[in-house]
Amino acid sequence: MISSFFAWVCFYEVRSDVLMAKLQVLLRPTGYHSDALHAALTVWQSGHGVVLASLLVLVGGVLLLEGLSIRRKNEAY
Repeated sequence: MISSFFAWVCFYEVRSDVLMAKLQVLLRPTGYHSDALHAALTVWQSGHGVVLASLLVLVGGVLLLEGLSIRRKNEAY
């Protein structure tokens, strides 16, 4: 899952300088600080936040259905 996430980031970003900046933030623990959290939360206030929230709801729903399927039938959804 982690490798597919990094592959998606590399596929999604078309500018190599921005891609390297994103990968540096993801791979360095020092990149996780309160300023970065504040910048991430400001995205929620824009129109992009609606898309991001919809994606998170969709992903959460699929994970919930997957867990229910494994619990009830002992096999993946």
